[in-house]
Amino acid sequence: MTKYMGFVDAGYLRARCANILKQDIATVNFNPSGVVSWLKEFPKHKDIEYWRAGQFLRAYWYDGAYPSTHDKHKDHMGYFKSIAAEPCVRLRLGVLVERPIKYTPALRRAVSETADAIGVPRWKLNKELENRLKEHPQRNQKGVDTLIALDMARFAARKVCDTMVLMSGDDDLTEVVRVVQDAGCKVAIATPDRRTVSAGLKAMADEIIDIPKSDLAKMFKPPKEDD
Repeated sequence: MTKYMGFVDAGYLRARCANILKQDIATVNFNPSGVVSWLKEFPKHKDIEYWRAGQFLRAYWYDGAYPSTHDKHKDHMGYFKSIAAEPCVRLRLGVLVERPIKYTPALRRAVSETADAIGVPRWKLNKELENRLKEHPQRNQKGVDTLIALDMARFAARKVCDTMVLMSGDDDLTEVVRVVQDAGCKVAIATPDRRTVSAGLKAMADEIIDIPKSDLAKMFKPPKEDD
């Protein structure tokens, strides 16, 4: 019986969900039990005996958290506590960094030309866009890929499992997949959209597992009506 573990890049899965289910990424919240259930159940629907006899051990969950100085830190940590409390889930947190989107001269010129074309004062449209950019800064996760790579390499070296199911498409993880395979583990990439998996990761993976839209919807809580 093969033993397998899941490695969930929450940022990747959240972005793909928002795109496929046509939701605002800011309103997308995980239903962690849905993710774990999918990892436990999907082998039953595959014809390969290797998977059908598989034993799921646990999922490692990777996401970025606001620093303690951020005004959203308390609420964010409450959300992560609910993730960590889910059976068969181990939480790993990097840092979520916010940076304002630069309002470049080229962007300002483009907005001004648009204002002229639609008959709106330049200053008004530029001011509106500047305010919108301030309200929605660019968010980047720091340290998440490193945590995934370290855990995968560590478990492979210790022979904890036979197969790793990686929910990510990041090319930065291609090298650790090679390391894990050299240690004797299989690596399957699970994704709702193969186009978002890097070419290097596709080439290195032992298998690509498609997550159907119907299953993806079960992994997330529907947005609140007032969102």
